[in-house]
Amino acid sequence: MANATDAHHTLLVLRIITTLGALACIGSLAMAGGCASSSSSPSPSLAASSGATPSSGDTAPTLKDEAEFKSTVTESDSPVLVDFYKGGCPACIALEPTINRLHDQYKDRMVVTRFMLVTPYFAVTSKEIQQRYNIVLFPTVILFDHHQEVKRWVTPHEESEYRQAMDEALRAASQPAGAGK
Repeated sequence: MANATDAHHTLLVLRIITTLGALACIGSLAMAGGCASSSSSPSPSLAASSGATPSSGDTAPTLKDEAEFKSTVTESDSPVLVDFYKGGCPACIALEPTINRLHDQYKDRMVVTRFMLVTPYFAVTSKEIQQRYNIVLFPTVILFDHHQEVKRWVTPHEESEYRQAMDEALRAASQPAGAGK
């Protein structure tokens, strides 16, 4: 079993390769939908070596289109964590078990979901969402609370970072209006 230092190093390598891959493909992707995603990230087996275990519970639902995004994210009364990903992106695939675990553990308190913003063939599924939230690198995870972005992560991060922000958003959402201000 890998230790925490190994997991941290694996995430650091994923971030570096994701960034380098994105920089290398910006020019070629500009002609294929205007997005910049990583297509030369490490294999999913590298992420598996971090000691992360697959989710034993539910799989985070994937939003299918802008209408579903609107009803789930912008009309929600509870905090929402969205993983914006590119199909086939190795860093996105490596992050999926983390998102599934978060969904499984938080599903009774908040929404945790995924949205494929770019297909494996570089087709943007929603230019409006991509532009509104300025998403150019994948994966991008955004935490929304009261319909507003409160936290953003670009490239995979430690699960504890997501949890901390999610817990803070849940605490803030449970306070009566005007409390603590």
